[in-house]
Amino acid sequence: MHPLTYRLVFTGLFCLVSAVYGSENVTIEEVPVEALVNLTGNNELWTVLLKDCKKPTLICVQNNIFKYLKTTLDETEDLQFNNFLKFSKNKLNYASAERAFDTNSTDEEADDDESPIEAMARTLKDNTAKFFMTHDLEVALPDGLLPNSVLKIAPQGFGNNAAQVHLEIVSKDLDAARALQEGGRTFKRIRKFRYC
Repeated sequence: MHPLTYRLVFTGLFCLVSAVYGSENVTIEEVPVEALVNLTGNNELWTVLLKDCKKPTLICVQNNIFKYLKTTLDETEDLQFNNFLKFSKNKLNYASAERAFDTNSTDEEADDDESPIEAMARTLKDNTAKFFMTHDLEVALPDGLLPNSVLKIAPQGFGNNAAQVHLEIVSKDLDAARALQEGGRTFKRIRKFRYC
């Protein structure tokens, strides 16, 4: 399985464990953190989740998951899940789109007395929205339907719990043919200009 698949599965399992235990501060006291990190085979995700914890408590691991997801969503340029699903960085200016949405928004501002869980959830929601708005989704279409083609979903803007997107089916063969054709036209224009 792809490493990102492991990360998503682990995050889902951790959320399930969090829901089961609620706000209890569950601790594995018998095993030191260094031993847990060594048991994970120095996996990047497990190391990040456990390295700052003096004791591997549920709250500490939850905070580290939050930090990990925040940095992952903020720093990612292109993200390839497998050979048919890719998020590629686009040129959408998220700050200006967000400002336009904020000026048109009629929602009330968030309360100052929100709980840490609510603040964390809001921040993750905002970072996820930013990631999806600043990345184009490219899905490879089946060869039986359209050979060597990709469905590209490019966000253009957002507002009122909706996004405006541009859908385009791009053929990789067509792009290569266009590049060759345009190159030929350029050569003909240069040659024609030279003889005139």
